[in-house]
Amino acid sequence: MNYLSHYYADLSSNEPAYTLGKILPDLSRMVNPSVRLRSGVLSNHPKTALQWLNKGVDTHHKMDAIFHNSDFFFEHTRFIRKLMNEQNFGRPHKYFNFFAHLLLEMILDRVLIRHYPEIAHNFYRDLKSIPAGLLSNYEEQHHYGIDLPALNHALQRFIAVRYLFTYICNEHLVFAFNRIVLRTGISGFDELDQKLLAGLIDDIEQELWLNFSTIFKTIRIKLANEL
Repeated sequence: MNYLSHYYADLSSNEPAYTLGKILPDLSRMVNPSVRLRSGVLSNHPKTALQWLNKGVDTHHKMDAIFHNSDFFFEHTRFIRKLMNEQNFGRPHKYFNFFAHLLLEMILDRVLIRHYPEIAHNFYRDLKSIPAGLLSNYEEQHHYGIDLPALNHALQRFIAVRYLFTYICNEHLVFAFNRIVLRTGISGFDELDQKLLAGLIDDIEQELWLNFSTIFKTIRIKLANEL
């Protein structure tokens, strides 16, 4: 899942460190692609910001496992692949599974932003309240070798720009999508393919909006059963 979906899938706490933890595995890969954050040292009853951060990272991984093994994921990536196959993309079809996966996650965030903008506002509000030095404390505990200045810069820019709100524009969403593709080492979409992809965004969003709430209900139920 993408950033806002990780936040929305568990609203049981508005602790800023917990909010950060739920997106930190993805955010850290923007800076250190080879670093994979693990669940860490957990507390059943977190009290400190560092304990909440570790719990958020753990919740992130649990959410991803549920999401990527759900009927919702398989059905909607298949739908997106079908739409892409119907277009004359100048791209190898072997990448379409990955593209569909990525588009599903990004457009699911867009559905939330468009229909529940207060969720996105609350998300950024929480991130603005992260205690100073928290990421340094996290790195000291785990020794991942994270580039802390770069990660702090990426986080502060992510908050200041309110990047997810740009997803409302089809072209901006495709631009963000293309940047992620390039970071994986796959060649980016050219101008023609970007236009073709932008033309599919509304149809994908409409399909997700029909039953988007089912996946979040599934995640919340399964998370609750693990407690």
